[in-house]
Amino acid sequence: MNSKTLTSSALLCFALVCASSAKADEPTIDESCELLIQFLPNDIQDIPINQCESPTESQTVVTAALTVPANRVLDVQRILISSYGMEPLQFVCCGYETSPVTVALPAGHPLRQNTPRGVYRDILLSFSAPGISDNNKGNEFLDVGQADAILRLRLVDY
Repeated sequence: MNSKTLTSSALLCFALVCASSAKADEPTIDESCELLIQFLPNDIQDIPINQCESPTESQTVVTAALTVPANRVLDVQRILISSYGMEPLQFVCCGYETSPVTVALPAGHPLRQNTPRGVYRDILLSFSAPGISDNNKGNEFLDVGQADAILRLRLVDY
């Protein structure tokens, strides 16, 4: 092996080590979802994550979806309104929805570690619930709190 090949091999190894160590600092998808949940008020941090994903083509970095049991929907709604100014669930067509609410990530937070310069990274909160139940007797309209709801937290780059 000549010195030129040896030098090229050493540089390639160094570049691979640097690239892998930069990735090691970033939280995994599951760790990111857990960090997102920490932004919720303590009263609702016990709601389990039922889906954690990272879309491949989107400004969304990671999404955590939590299923809120029907018996807690009204209480969670109250907490989201008082903590983030979220609007109450409104009936739209076939279900209940809120407009998303933006929560800023503080500088230095682990979810902002490898954010490209000039990119804003925020959390978007949204809340939704079914409004119609399809049972064997036909469709039945539901009130808020009669069915489980979904609370979504999205980590988004702008």
